[in-house]
Amino acid sequence: MDWETTQDRFIAFFDILGFKDFIYRNSHDVVLEKMKYLPIILSDIEEDAHNRLDENDCEGIIRPVVFSDSIMLISNDKSIIDLLNLLKCCYWILKNSIQINIPIKGAISSGILTADFNKSLFFGRPLVDAYLLQESMTYYGCIMDNNVEDFFKKNITGSPQKWLIQYRTPFKTASVNHYNLNDYRLSYI
Repeated sequence: MDWETTQDRFIAFFDILGFKDFIYRNSHDVVLEKMKYLPIILSDIEEDAHNRLDENDCEGIIRPVVFSDSIMLISNDKSIIDLLNLLKCCYWILKNSIQINIPIKGAISSGILTADFNKSLFFGRPLVDAYLLQESMTYYGCIMDNNVEDFFKKNITGSPQKWLIQYRTPFKTASVNHYNLNDYRLSYI
């Protein structure tokens, strides 16, 4: 199984909160020192992706992309194993970014997405949907959009509370019931 550049897949989009202010308040060296931690956080995810690509085993593979204050996690396709691995990777990023005082928020979406790592070409509706959803959030965490919630409920057996928690999620304009990453429970997977 090869990595297809255009595929129906999952994407998680994370944004570092207050990054512009952090850049304006600090020297370039201070910002660089803080940003050096991002590749360390992503190194396990990246290493797993490279090993599995070398073995031509793309099932459940998650590939990270970092640009400025944004992190994208892109799945190979839209399967149950891909979603579960993506949730684990999202938990890993949230947990480790908080430990190094990098506040982030993120959203997960799905759909047809082009992810051409050789040409650094990434686009598609789910990328925009994930970006807009996280942009409207007013807290640190990770949320699923309605498409991913529906996929999860239809395909994951057992209680979704093991992976997710549903509550009134705070947005800029209102609070809406949504499934959010249940980082406490994911630590026990």
